Amino acid sequence: MKTKITFFRFVSFLLLGTIWYFIPQTGFAQQQTVIPLDTLHWEKISCGSWQTSGDSLIVAGTDYRIAGVVETKDFFDLSNSEVYIKWKVNSAGQFMAATLIAGGYSLGKLATTNHSYSGSLLINENQWYYTEVKFHPDTSFTAIRSTGDFYDNGGTLLDSLRQEVTPKRWALGVKNAKIMGMIHDNYGGDLCSLTLGYVLLKNATKLTPATISDSKTFDFEDGKIPAEIKQDTNSNWIIADTGFQSNKSIFLEQLPGNSSWFEMNVTHATKVSFDARYVSGYTWNAIMSAAFAMDTLNMVTFDRSNKGCWHHFEWLLPDT
Repeated sequence: MKTKITFFRFVSFLLLGTIWYFIPQTGFAQQQTVIPLDTLHWEKISCGSWQTSGDSLIVAGTDYRIAGVVETKDFFDLSNSEVYIKWKVNSAGQFMAATLIAGGYSLGKLATTNHSYSGSLLINENQWYYTEVKFHPDTSFTAIRSTGDFYDNGGTLLDSLRQEVTPKRWALGVKNAKIMGMIHDNYGGDLCSLTLGYVLLKNATKLTPATISDSKTFDFEDGKIPAEIKQDTNSNWIIADTGFQSNKSIFLEQLPGNSSWFEMNVTHATKVSFDARYVSGYTWNAIMSAAFAMDTLNMVTFDRSNKGCWHHFEWLLPDT
């Protein structure tokens, strides 16, 4: 399969360290499991803190109205599967939004504390909520939120949602999915947090890369942008003298209101891995984001914290 992988961003700075992609195919191992809530099975992709507490995983907000985000390290084929998540939030008594994501889709309408905003579901601090999701053969999913317990185990219904999934998102997202939890627009800054108390997957398939026979690495240590990396005409990507476990990175500084991207076309690759750092030179309320995409479909949106921090990302490239 030929896959176009794109890195693009809006406003401010993006530094990208080493990029790898791996060959050849992806293998499969059937699993139905509780995902342990620890740093071995989850990764933090925001710049704030996180910790474990008993059987729970807690991620804090990064800064004032800047998100805290965690996601599973593993990928899963969620088609025809069920996902169960127990969670709660601490918003420090202020407004905050919380979102759970699987297969690239939010699992229910926006949930907020302190007050409802634009039709959001108003939730309480420090109260356990239960989200269960069923992905259907007709490429749709149903998400149900409840209190007291999961709805199919006697919980009290809060709301439900059924949504169609686009064919591209089903192939690149649902069949190649991570589970994500995040808080955002957190007025209480790093005093806010999301706690995951239980995550169960039923009838999901864990995706495991096969033994890597070859790889291609771009580390920019020679001070040049490789010919395989194509950029748009509005971009001025350069090599910067800073990196993550390296001395160089590819770097762009962009003006507000403009966007830029670069991309690579790869064939017969099973995984892409890269290190990235997003640094904002503007105030919190600037519209700013950076993303990694496959075939124009966003897979990862980088943290927009003013603090900035390096993150290591790995993404499987499905044979669609």
